[in-house]
Amino acid sequence: MERVSIIGGGNRILFVAPHGGDDDKIASTATSLAQGLGSFAVVNQGWTISHRVDAISGVADCNDARHIHEDVVREEFLRPILRSVSRIKKLLMERPLLVVLRGHCDIKTSNPNEEVLDMLLGCGSDTPSRQSCSTRTKKRLIQSLNNEGFSVHEDIVGGRYSGRSKNSLNQLFKRWIKDPSIESVQLAIDRDLISDDEMISMTVDGLASAFEALLADNDEEADLHDEVEV
Repeated sequence: MERVSIIGGGNRILFVAPHGGDDDKIASTATSLAQGLGSFAVVNQGWTISHRVDAISGVADCNDARHIHEDVVREEFLRPILRSVSRIKKLLMERPLLVVLRGHCDIKTSNPNEEVLDMLLGCGSDTPSRQSCSTRTKKRLIQSLNNEGFSVHEDIVGGRYSGRSKNSLNQLFKRWIKDPSIESVQLAIDRDLISDDEMISMTVDGLASAFEALLADNDEEADLHDEVEV
């Protein structure tokens, strides 16, 4: 089996699962979601998390921008991401939305407000220098997910799933490859929602409906005027 699976799509969303090599549930969720929605996806299936990069051993942290710029990881994981966003821009002529899916998360204990949440959305912060998507996109996505019955909030600055760290994959097009035409969010899913195949199926159905609503509300002019600042 290849370490990274790639799915072609027909809309502006690119799902990426950087830790699928350690969490087959999030890999399955990302794959099923992309296939059901007709979206692009890059799913890590074989790189396991490590503080170092070793292609022979198959270890690297694909959620770390420093690691994915290293040799073999760059070829297998980063380049498919770059090709996918390029196709969205050139062939579909739309603004790409990178969605980094994180699983194996215990939202209940990581949430500092001790609320019972299903997911945490990470968008960098409200500071323009790290905000990875437009305020409009953030609000529309949270509302769409809430409408599907998911309890979702944006993670706070300094939160584990805020997607704010300079080296996080969510900051790839903000702080590494600076391209304000590309939006990015990180969605951390509580482990209970993808605990088995039945739960994954139900969760994917809800997520697909939420992202379909986001795609349907496709006011390009408003989005282009709400660019994320560099």
